[in-house]
Amino acid sequence: MTKILSKPDVYLMNKFLPVSFQHEASTGEDHVTNIQINVFDCGGIAIAFCISHRIMDGGSSSTFFRAWIERINHITLTKPNFTTISFYPEATSHFRDISNQRWGTLLKEGNWITKRFLFGNSALATLKAEITAADDPSKNHQPSRLQIVSALLWKNFMVASKAQCGTQRPCMVTHAVNLRQFMEESLHPENSVGNFIWICTAEHTGEEEVGLDELISKLKNSIQHVDRDLVARFRRYEDASSILEDDVKNVCSKTMDEGFETFGFTSWYNFGAYELDFGWGKPIWVSTTGLRNTLPCLNMIVLLETRFRDGIEAWVTIEEEKMKHLESCPDLLTYATLDPSPLTMGSSAGSNSKSQT
Repeated sequence: MTKILSKPDVYLMNKFLPVSFQHEASTGEDHVTNIQINVFDCGGIAIAFCISHRIMDGGSSSTFFRAWIERINHITLTKPNFTTISFYPEATSHFRDISNQRWGTLLKEGNWITKRFLFGNSALATLKAEITAADDPSKNHQPSRLQIVSALLWKNFMVASKAQCGTQRPCMVTHAVNLRQFMEESLHPENSVGNFIWICTAEHTGEEEVGLDELISKLKNSIQHVDRDLVARFRRYEDASSILEDDVKNVCSKTMDEGFETFGFTSWYNFGAYELDFGWGKPIWVSTTGLRNTLPCLNMIVLLETRFRDGIEAWVTIEEEKMKHLESCPDLLTYATLDPSPLTMGSSAGSNSKSQT
């Protein structure tokens, strides 16, 4: 276990999974949840979960894990709520076709590679101070840690893309937003099981260099469109259909007609993963896994909290050629550590990469 954690191989970790991502499972062979317990000779344990996104998002998974652990300890505090599915209009082939069209537009084949970037609290505090100092005081941005990391990665993605292509392509980023916070109390959103997320989009089309404060502003404006009014409209078939169709038209137009490059962000932050104890103690490291030359994919970034909440770990999956440029961006490596050991993250995550290397 120590050998694995000292220098993690994100592809070797795929062997711990109960399913393979090297080929697409045929219809009828999928399971809602697959779980594999890996026991090391040293006594260490790695628990791997593969849960179908067709029925469950990150918030649902957190509810599932908490309820399971409570059952182990013979207590009942978390009651999964399956009735909130009525939040959406009746599932129809029309809605499924719209969803498939949207994701089909973003997915593409490529030589994918995954790297990990750790942003410690000290580096994030420095970035926030720089952004606040450069910002217009009247805007009062006060960016969150997740917004700072997203903006910094977005900025350097564009730098890497320009280095790879020789020109700055227009760029669109997506962010998954949890809709539960905007749902009526009568729907009992707490501990609801299902997919209650909306994908927000923000874009940059100019060729000039852009600051982090401006990118953060774009992200915030995109996310602010998700509110109680929008969520209420989802419950009406005609409104939901119109919202989804407009969204698909926008994404398709940008990616297919206007040549936008896309990057997708999703956050596993604040899911309480490091508090989960299945009977063997709390985890040392919670992670996703690496992808390489698998099914059609998209430029994807998963943001996770660290064990001692002293930083943010970003799992970045992009095309291999673009990664070569990204991992050499001085602006990024000033604030991030590339592929750190989880065993040292707790003691050094508060520093930036210069003090760690």
